[in-house]
Amino acid sequence: MRQAGLASEWLKHFAVVLDETDCPPNIKDGAWTTLLGDMLERVGEGMGCYVVRNRKSRSGKRRHPDTGEHLGIDVMFFDAKEYDSQPVNKYGKDPLIRPKAAIELENDDSFDKIAYCLWKVLCVRAPLKVLICYQTGLHHVRALRKHLKDVMEKGRLATGDKAEVLVLVGDEAQLESAEWGEYFTVWTWSGSDWDAIRLA
Repeated sequence: MRQAGLASEWLKHFAVVLDETDCPPNIKDGAWTTLLGDMLERVGEGMGCYVVRNRKSRSGKRRHPDTGEHLGIDVMFFDAKEYDSQPVNKYGKDPLIRPKAAIELENDDSFDKIAYCLWKVLCVRAPLKVLICYQTGLHHVRALRKHLKDVMEKGRLATGDKAEVLVLVGDEAQLESAEWGEYFTVWTWSGSDWDAIRLA
């Protein structure tokens, strides 16, 4: 499948950050979410974006004290120039501009919870929607792909949406012997199925 546009740029920056980050063995739950959130801040910076992160796990500087999770989405990227050119709204919160990317990090391996997180990002009007999650074992990764395909088809979730959609699934069984590059399986929604693509 051809990689084009924002998804390709995002994957390129994500691969660079992966190469620069140690892959800790057996990382799960909140530690996994925090590490991936930290990595996504670096991805956003590399793309010239201001990153708004879930306030429960946000690190680094905040532009405003109220900056936090927007619309229940874990991470949002905003074009930094557009963000900085807009005034703070009268409630002292971030400018009300369209995000460049909406990203969910799900550390629960339940298929239904992961599908819900995919639905959440698909409901956001952003040109790039990304879900990052994990499973344990290739058979679970493959089963998740089928489940998410069924969810996309039955709910007609991408109908009429021209946004690019990426799903990255880590395989926890790989972490003992692999680097990040082998940990993630990456899919993009082609309109009728999840197509596998290379991370970098």
